[in-house]
Amino acid sequence: MKLELDSESAIELKPLTLWLVDDNAAYRQLLAEMFVQSEAMYGIYCERQFSSAEAMIEALVVEPKPDVILSDVQMRGMSGVDSVVPIKRLAPRVQVVLLTTFYDSEAALQAHRDGAAAFLLKSYTFEQIAAFVRDPRAARRSLRSESPADTAPSPEAAGRSFLRRSPHRLWQWWAGRSLLRIFLPSRTPVSSMPRS
Repeated sequence: MKLELDSESAIELKPLTLWLVDDNAAYRQLLAEMFVQSEAMYGIYCERQFSSAEAMIEALVVEPKPDVILSDVQMRGMSGVDSVVPIKRLAPRVQVVLLTTFYDSEAALQAHRDGAAAFLLKSYTFEQIAAFVRDPRAARRSLRSESPADTAPSPEAAGRSFLRRSPHRLWQWWAGRSLLRIFLPSRTPVSSMPRS
């Protein structure tokens, strides 16, 4: 697989196999779909999806090992942080990248001690998540070297990329719309109601 930078240069990428682990089926499917659509760009093949760390570990025992496991931190049953030790025991060369909604410094420290390659927030853009899956060390260096001026998008770019670039934000948007439909019945708008 080649990553084309321009017409004169290309970088040879080793295709990576990825297993996704998240108990939120909608978010897991969305992230998997984004990896499928960008497989040619990043060279990451989403091979399997799991709804629990226990199911993933059972598969790790009997199936060929992936290159990377991308797992949610907070799940029912075994957490993503707790799954790092069994993963590393069964497959020491597999990189483990953890995703979380809320950063917890103790969990991040424990995950790194146990051998996780990265501990990321779900609010990262898809490009950042894919970069960490592809090469955690290089992505970390890239994030450190960016200045705040480089990372602040224009208002137009921010609006266009809000839903496209971050699966977590897309999930928040979709869940918010669904919750509004459930909890806000269609009634006469407040502004047109008679005042008492």
